[in-house]
Amino acid sequence: MRARTFCLLAALVMPALAAAAGIADLSNRDAVAGLKEALVKGSQVAVQHLGAENGFFGNAKVKIPLPETLKKVEGLRRTFGMASRPTNWCCA
Repeated sequence: MRARTFCLLAALVMPALAAAAGIADLSNRDAVAGLKEALVKGSQVAVQHLGAENGFFGNAKVKIPLPETLKKVEGLRRTFGMASRPTNWCCA
């Protein structure tokens, strides 16, 4: 939520700053640097929130559901009591 708010705020502030300073005073380099900084900070906030416990799996907006073809395998794993084991079989 904060990442979205930050990006929205950056999108509203950047044009206001450009208008206040005058378009001629804002160089392409300054605009690129400002956008890069907004992307870096937004990415850091998103990773911080999604990397927290249940940050990804607890958020329905960003959670990627299990494909239908693998849901059958998941059911079999639960049937045989393997639900608590890691799913990365190749690396376990």
